[in-house]
Amino acid sequence: MEDKSWKNAPPEWVTLFIHLLNKTYNPTDGLDIDSLHYLHQYSNHECVVAQYKEYIICSFRGTARCYDYLSDMLLFLGIFIPFSYRLQRSRDLVRTLRKIYPEAYILCIGHSLGGTIAEFSHGDYCITYNKGVGLGGIGNIIPKHQLDIRTEGDCVSILANTQFHFHDNLWVLPKNKKNKNRHNLKNLSILKRSKTSSSLNNFNQID
Repeated sequence: MEDKSWKNAPPEWVTLFIHLLNKTYNPTDGLDIDSLHYLHQYSNHECVVAQYKEYIICSFRGTARCYDYLSDMLLFLGIFIPFSYRLQRSRDLVRTLRKIYPEAYILCIGHSLGGTIAEFSHGDYCITYNKGVGLGGIGNIIPKHQLDIRTEGDCVSILANTQFHFHDNLWVLPKNKKNKNRHNLKNLSILKRSKTSSSLNNFNQID
């Protein structure tokens, strides 16, 4: 049965989410969004950091460089958390941001391998798209503070189908007939057709 919850995606956050994920692969991409300020001093080729209202957003890039394939292998084997240098650097970044912006919410987002890094970087909230899942992730529960977005039929996140969710925090997007690659960011364009005008200011607030 097709999941319909993605149709309630707030347009303001859809634009922001897609833009920041794209920017991790194409740093020169520009978009004028009110209240969005890039924190270049903390950004690098692995992560784009920006401030949006009361949020500090860390957008993590997926596999794009040769050394990322080592993280992919560690992820598949189920030993990603203790041995991935990318994950350790991401966690260090989040810890640093917490000290500098103690009143802000840390939102970690990411695509593919970046989605996995976002999931385990200890942010307050997390949004992933087609996150990579290895043997160690089979049967896991998607945390309450996390939203997973997947495109139906995506092969990279296929093991995510074994995971459980209990908080309406999984969106399964239908296949995009115009884009045969179900893993890339172009599939997120379907979210832009959402007609709701609700806000995500209180996104998955922790009780």
